[in-house]
Amino acid sequence: MINKNNHFGKIYISASLGALGIVLGAFSAHGLEKLVENQIITLHHLNIFEKAVKYQMYHSIVLLVLSISNFIFQKNVFQKSYWMLFWGLILFSGSLYWIALQNLIHIAFPKFLFWITPLGGLLMIIGWIFIIIDTHSLKNKH
Repeated sequence: MINKNNHFGKIYISASLGALGIVLGAFSAHGLEKLVENQIITLHHLNIFEKAVKYQMYHSIVLLVLSISNFIFQKNVFQKSYWMLFWGLILFSGSLYWIALQNLIHIAFPKFLFWITPLGGLLMIIGWIFIIIDTHSLKNKH
């Protein structure tokens, strides 16, 4: 039996990440650019922040599509892909936000956590591969 609440929860998570991405993008455009002008953060850190926003938005949309697909078709197909993309987004974009804002928040990104960003990227790649695998298995069932 399919748990509809599980689908709703994932839709809420996905939409929340998308909304947060818009807020962070606006913060980047209207707040961080002024901090670059005032030399509080560097242009390099602004670019890192904007990359994090971009990847968050792309993957929020994908998470939403996966969630809605499962809801519409009443299937639990894209479970692994959803969670790989979710945790990849959290680790990848989250670590980039921290790196970009470390001078502003006065909490340095620890060098021993250097692996978090590439791990997040790897999880996103694995999530995309699971989408291919899950789609192929769906195709073979029909």
